[in-house]
Amino acid sequence: VNAEDEGFENSLLCGFKSALEIVKTRGFQTISIDVASFATEETFSYAMNAILDCLIELRCSAMGADFKVYIVGDFRQMNEMLLQQAEISLFAPTKTNLNLSFGDGGDPLKEAFDGYLSAHSEQKSFREYLGTLIEEKKIAKYSEVYKRAGVSKSTFSKIMNFSIDYKPSKATVAALAIGLKLDLEETIAFFHAAGYHLGTAEFADKVVRFFLERKIYDIQEVNCCLYYYGLPLLGEHGRDDNVRLK
Repeated sequence: VNAEDEGFENSLLCGFKSALEIVKTRGFQTISIDVASFATEETFSYAMNAILDCLIELRCSAMGADFKVYIVGDFRQMNEMLLQQAEISLFAPTKTNLNLSFGDGGDPLKEAFDGYLSAHSEQKSFREYLGTLIEEKKIAKYSEVYKRAGVSKSTFSKIMNFSIDYKPSKATVAALAIGLKLDLEETIAFFHAAGYHLGTAEFADKVVRFFLERKIYDIQEVNCCLYYYGLPLLGEHGRDDNVRLK
């Protein structure tokens, strides 16, 4: 039955009643109405109004009182008036399940994401996290950290002073973990704050974990191991360096 036909509402109501009989017989608890499957863009509003009228009639009878009804449609085809009418008409336990684009009005996913951002708003940036570790470990001078890490003063200054958006390389983060003399657990959290993961899948990560687990905080020793296996060095040493710097 076309949504514009005169008998559309009667046919729709008969269809709902038939569906309710089926779900009662089979023990189902929900009915899903895919409006987009039978209504075009031009007839969508008409179809939604007819559906709402039918649902009200069913809700006023005992027939549809114990079932949840889900309406599936395209939010962009529903005007504000229809949305307001749906909120009034589809009272509990009826629910709507609209195919919304992220950020469309009333989008529950967008609301959930906003809540997620609020919950993580106090998470420290890498710069703040680095500064906190330096304070906790009572390191008097920044130079103690970046020299032990084999990181240049310029790079360290970018991390601490330039912008919270500045992201050091993973190798620099590993070098700083050694310069800070972090244990493995602290280093994993340190990597996470920088947006990296210190796992065991990558060979270079295994090297870093090996030395941290044994509390060997000599960047030269770590680089000797990396050099032996043909891997990039930590800090800012070139491959033409003698690895064991003076």
